[in-house]
Amino acid sequence: AVVSTQSTGTEPIILILDSERSNRFPELWNIFKTVTYLPKGGCVRVEGAVLALRTRTEMDLLWSPITQPLPEGSKMLRDITGRVKTALLPSPPSPSHGILYVKRTTNNRQILNEEELLSRLRRYHTVKEVEFDSGLLSFEDQLSLVSSHHILLSVHGAALTHAAFLRLPSAMFELYNAGEEHCYRTFAELFGVKYYTLDRRDVRVTYATRPEGRGWVTPKTGNYTLNIDRVLAIVGQIYLDLQLDVHIEL
Repeated sequence: AVVSTQSTGTEPIILILDSERSNRFPELWNIFKTVTYLPKGGCVRVEGAVLALRTRTEMDLLWSPITQPLPEGSKMLRDITGRVKTALLPSPPSPSHGILYVKRTTNNRQILNEEELLSRLRRYHTVKEVEFDSGLLSFEDQLSLVSSHHILLSVHGAALTHAAFLRLPSAMFELYNAGEEHCYRTFAELFGVKYYTLDRRDVRVTYATRPEGRGWVTPKTGNYTLNIDRVLAIVGQIYLDLQLDVHIEL
């Protein structure tokens, strides 16, 4: 979905880039009264600028870096996440200064030394592990869990979009960006979330192989071994930057 910067009073306009009117998150879109469905390849005028709405492979705004600093994020997007939390979470969850760690359940982009990583993180911090694509949590439960945390850790993948609902001040630590340098960095900046990632030199990629023995050379299809010392150093810097207390929550 694309959220336009137009509004009718205080009501945002939601643009769904598909003529199919069924969607996976009706409880989310039902919060907004103005929802417009557009066929792929259509156009919409947004504050005087015409954007061609094409498929992700042809154009995706998140693949381009932001050219102007947004220290507090996009006001429009912050207003929308606030509206969603108000509608679906009438009682705000208790805050946690721990780390929300999102595990992947797919065969690719796995952290090969994840067990050691989590063990060492837990020496200094409270760590909550979660699998968002397992289907065990409702949308409201996911929202409540994320909204109670300031810090989100995961590798490159759609789970990082949950950072939009983190408790402020907030930080996204994309452990490895899989070669997509601007994707979630731009996303984080749009939502006023501080962004961190490992340097490519601190990640060893193990590439998968096809049955015929030819390697898949894209980082997205590989698995990763991380420099855990650097991960711990960056996590420590995140706590300093957010001015959060470092302690183990019992």
